[in-house]
Amino acid sequence: MLKQTLINRIYKDIKFRRIPKVAVSEMLDCCFEQVVLCAKNNESTQLSHFGTFYPKQYQEKKGRNPNTGETLMIKTQKKLKFKASAKLLDILK
Repeated sequence: MLKQTLINRIYKDIKFRRIPKVAVSEMLDCCFEQVVLCAKNNESTQLSHFGTFYPKQYQEKKGRNPNTGETLMIKTQKKLKFKASAKLLDILK
């Protein structure tokens, strides 16, 4: 789903009819910015009945170029992970 599609669905929801579409877009942007900011500060973001976004640090490790077979070192990485809540997993069954 594209971001604009999500904004349109939220806007059409009966609970948000009195809020302009621009405001819905700004609120969604703010939510995403806060998740990113928390991850940048090594904090997790827990959304009730949805799940938790959390940063995970991966250590440097050896890798291999599949084309040449050359061994190389893969740098330390920080990635954003997501763990779905039990309620979300039940809905998806």
